[in-house]
Amino acid sequence: MKRGRVERASRCVNGAFLAVAVLAGTAACVYGQDRDPKSSLQQKLNNQFILTEVARDRSGVVSAGTLLALQKDNLLMYSGTCPSSPVNTYKSGKLSQSFGHNLMRDLGGSMRMSGGATTADCPQRRFVRGTKLWVTKADVQKDGIVFRLYSTPDNEIPYYADLKFPFEKGSVPATAQALALIGEVLAIQPDPPSQAMNNAHPEQPKASVFISQDDSKDMLELRDDKSFRLIERGRRGVGQYEWSGDTLTLIIGMQRLNAHLVGDILTDNEGKLWTRKGQQNSPAEPIPPPAATPDSSPLPPIPPPPPPTDATPAQPPMETIPAPPPPAPDPVVVGIGQTPQQVEAALGKPDTILNIAAGTTRYVYSNKGIKITFKSGKVTEIQ
Repeated sequence: MKRGRVERASRCVNGAFLAVAVLAGTAACVYGQDRDPKSSLQQKLNNQFILTEVARDRSGVVSAGTLLALQKDNLLMYSGTCPSSPVNTYKSGKLSQSFGHNLMRDLGGSMRMSGGATTADCPQRRFVRGTKLWVTKADVQKDGIVFRLYSTPDNEIPYYADLKFPFEKGSVPATAQALALIGEVLAIQPDPPSQAMNNAHPEQPKASVFISQDDSKDMLELRDDKSFRLIERGRRGVGQYEWSGDTLTLIIGMQRLNAHLVGDILTDNEGKLWTRKGQQNSPAEPIPPPAATPDSSPLPPIPPPPPPTDATPAQPPMETIPAPPPPAPDPVVVGIGQTPQQVEAALGKPDTILNIAAGTTRYVYSNKGIKITFKSGKVTEIQ
């Protein structure tokens, strides 16, 4: 009896262009059964990171790609003049260097250096969080993801290094999980607008408010500091944004979402329309003066009230109406899968940190009545 061929397929239903991306962050769509997860992950990396081209001798940037910001301390980098780069490994929330692996690289590099110099003679430097980096390579290998990073700090000599995210138990992780892990170390930065783009398109205003044409309660606020605040379908989210001509890009973690502006109408990737606030209605027509009455003679002036006398009782003072209380602040967004740094950025330092078990901690915010549990550096429970 012949076996029937079973075809499996899954359909991804997109949520709202903005809300799902902001609040879900790393939501993924799977089309069919992926027979080669490494190829799928490599394609996603190619879409997320535009590689930077550097000179053959690594003396400078030829064509800049995606700009990154380092989120962890202790990234070891060698001078661009060194023939080999050090390997940094990210595991358990920390950056470290494998002595044996780097020793073999250094020995090989020493053999290629002239004048009897060794790799130890190359300038080396450990970089900390906040350092701006370019990526010149992003490869999915059999045992992990390897980035080649390049930096020119404060116009000094260029440095470069490899950063590896090893696979647990040798298995390729899901794309969303891999991107979340990379985002703990490397954060994509908004691209500075090029002069050519500024000449081709008028500069868009930084601060704007857009209202959804489907629901007036949905609102997108672009702020002067290039951050945005979103209210859509009763949910809230925040992130960074950038303009490139008439294209608006919203950046939420590793996700980049585009919308197109024509006049005062913003169209997202689902075709949903958002109107810049103040443009929904045409300007109000001036109110005409009242029609003249048959008797157009002026009315006599109203005499002033008489001064108070002893016989006139004093009027009680008018009661002062207290001012309304200020509006409640926007609720802070904290979600499953966030790191302790992201939680502290939203809620501040916790009042108490409890070590529940190995790899499990709990942040207690007494004044907010919130308890957040972390396992392996990720939020797993919010009370």
